[in-house]
Amino acid sequence: MQLSGGWETASLGDVNIDSESIVEMVQNILNSTIEDVHSVVMVKSGKLVLEEYFSGYNRETKHKLASATKSISSILVGIAIDKNLIRNLDLKVYDLFPEYKGTKWIDRKYDITLRQILSMTAGIDWIEWRPDVPLSHPRNDLAGLYRSNNPIRYTFEKELLEPPTKQFNYSTGLSTLLGEVLKKTSGLSADKFAEKYLFDPLGISDHDWFIYPNGTIDTGGGLFLRPRDMAKIGYLMLNDGKWKHKQIVSKQWVKESTKLQVHQTGSWFDSTGYGYHWRLSERKMIGQNIRTFYAAGLGGQYIFIFPLLDLVVVFTHKHPESKGDLNSQLMLTKYIIPAVLPPMQSQNIIKLQPKILKEYVGEYGLGMEKLTILIKDADLYIHGSDGKQAELLAEAANAFSFNSKDLGINIPIIFNKNNKGKVTSLILFIGFNRLQFDKIK
Repeated sequence: MQLSGGWETASLGDVNIDSESIVEMVQNILNSTIEDVHSVVMVKSGKLVLEEYFSGYNRETKHKLASATKSISSILVGIAIDKNLIRNLDLKVYDLFPEYKGTKWIDRKYDITLRQILSMTAGIDWIEWRPDVPLSHPRNDLAGLYRSNNPIRYTFEKELLEPPTKQFNYSTGLSTLLGEVLKKTSGLSADKFAEKYLFDPLGISDHDWFIYPNGTIDTGGGLFLRPRDMAKIGYLMLNDGKWKHKQIVSKQWVKESTKLQVHQTGSWFDSTGYGYHWRLSERKMIGQNIRTFYAAGLGGQYIFIFPLLDLVVVFTHKHPESKGDLNSQLMLTKYIIPAVLPPMQSQNIIKLQPKILKEYVGEYGLGMEKLTILIKDADLYIHGSDGKQAELLAEAANAFSFNSKDLGINIPIIFNKNNKGKVTSLILFIGFNRLQFDKIK
């Protein structure tokens, strides 16, 4: 069946998805067991198979993407490269913005390129997501960016702290520069460029952008789309840049932008790695290594792409204060992936010698959060700061898992060692997010 908007539809059963699991998920959203959800959209094998809306939202309601906007901005840069409007990613930013003479970036000729902007490795002094510097803090640069009359100048006044390419540091200021780069190289503002080269070819007619007082388009977090159109973006990337047999963005850019460019560590929204404004993650589920790349926005605005499963999943949630980031991971892990894959095989649990278990005992920290690993009756346990405790079941010498009764899912844990064999950290996986706790005792 064909719907307006260009989607071919199918039932869950038509594409071999277990509808019972998905129905349970939807019922839990309706009865508020899963809170703050505004929409869930699924595309399997190129067909729209689930489109559900909640809390007064419907098919025609545009939703704020927040930082999921960044991934769409990456696509726009790829289109500009395909059209030879941007020669390459090694263009120096200071060469593109001579009118900002008098700012640190331009006067000091910081060696920052488009490549480093896209991979968030510019090396600038920028604090955005840190537990001790919330949005209300005067030092938070995201809040400062949105308070500014000129976000480009605000970003260009940030100090260079370390050589570019050395370390990942998330910055919406960098993403906002991309819109101005598009304007410089194409002559079109970012919203008009997106409309002409991305949205119109995809049949996306309803879209809005937040615009700063000086006219700068917020390519770092200001896009509003309907969830079914967010799914088109996801399917475009899944389908190597094609929509309806038309190449919108090159296969080469899709591959390059979703390839690992830098690892991420030490943040609450951590993924396995980062491409060019796309998050990357992978974990073993139901006997398979499941890889995803995805667009992520504050509060649970997501476009997940699973190449192995031929699957796109879109979530939108209440913004910004919501449980959406956790909800999305739980819905994927508990309902959606199990519904797409065959039934779960039994875990391969092994018994480790006490001397191995003792290596992992200690306290681990991430920001203000602490975890304790301890031995009790020759078994290993994880103890949270909330006083709750769970047994760790060994699947390999450094790989364990435990059942979270609160979340209703199995959570894997991997312990890391340095080259001297000393345990340095543990990584806890919640869905496709990874949280690294460093050993402190």
